[in-house]
Amino acid sequence: ESQITNENIEKMYGFDIDKEVIGNARINARKAKVSDIIEFRVSDFKDLQPPAEKGVIICNPPYGQRLEDIETAKQIYSDMSKAFSSFSKWSKYILAPEKIFEVSYGKQADKRRKLYNGKILCNLYQYFGSK
Repeated sequence: ESQITNENIEKMYGFDIDKEVIGNARINARKAKVSDIIEFRVSDFKDLQPPAEKGVIICNPPYGQRLEDIETAKQIYSDMSKAFSSFSKWSKYILAPEKIFEVSYGKQADKRRKLYNGKILCNLYQYFGSK
């Protein structure tokens, strides 16, 4: 029987602008026994540089229903698109509400999956990295 071990998994990176969120993520990673394969950093996504040539970004940015400010959410999505442009070989999976994301991000997703984040109808927008 094959078993998954941390040696079989690529390095993962966790970033958030909130120091407390990163602290909680580190605690959870230790509890899950995966802290040796995840590098956490407090960082604004606008300041990120690819830590490897290829990878995957999984992102759950704030959005209007949580921010109570749709215009701020739209600006975040636009800024994400600019920041992620240096990650061309990375695939991106972004959880955001329907309707406003793709227009603000400036690019149609390669694939979309409808799902709920709590009671909020969202899409998982999938952008596949170049090979």
